[in-house]
Amino acid sequence: MDLQTILTALGGLIASLVGVVKILEYLEIKPRHIRDWFRETRPGGDSMPEPLPPSKKKIVAFAVFMFALSSAFFTYTFYRISQRPTRTIACGMSFLQQNFTPVNSPWSSGLRVTIATDRERGPVQLFVICDGFIGATPKEGIFTKSGIFKVQSQELVQSHPDVWNVKWASPVWASDDSVTFELLSERPIHVKWVLPISYNPGS
Repeated sequence: MDLQTILTALGGLIASLVGVVKILEYLEIKPRHIRDWFRETRPGGDSMPEPLPPSKKKIVAFAVFMFALSSAFFTYTFYRISQRPTRTIACGMSFLQQNFTPVNSPWSSGLRVTIATDRERGPVQLFVICDGFIGATPKEGIFTKSGIFKVQSQELVQSHPDVWNVKWASPVWASDDSVTFELLSERPIHVKWVLPISYNPGS
């Protein structure tokens, strides 16, 4: 998640709150006026001294509405940001990842990870390291340009079900063609590292 974007959205929410406060100060509407107004509007509320004029009550109601609207916008923006894929760069690899809900699957959570390489590679071996246990691993990948291909072998590392070991000798992985895999699990997981390993199919 982009911290700068979150801070920008949060700054907008704070600015909206400050704006409401400044408007109320300009109109000389104090917190006690608002408190007294809410007491008056409650069922069975007692009449209070210094009642808020009807015109200012409308302004208070409008200010509260605008702040609630700003809060709703901030919540929606935060939700949309949290759904975006996040890019990580390490060991000559950059990858985007995004959780999804599998359809017609015994697994409740899915992770779609798209990996790009800094140079042409072939044959390829990768360790995909997650922050939780991986349930099911794919036997094929999808290149953005070249399409679907079968991997030569893939398995979870023994005693480390959070590490996926995948290999393929062909097709060659070009630097301008990213590859996507889908991992399934019981709970949401995320990729921490993608490590390229030296791989010689003939050895």
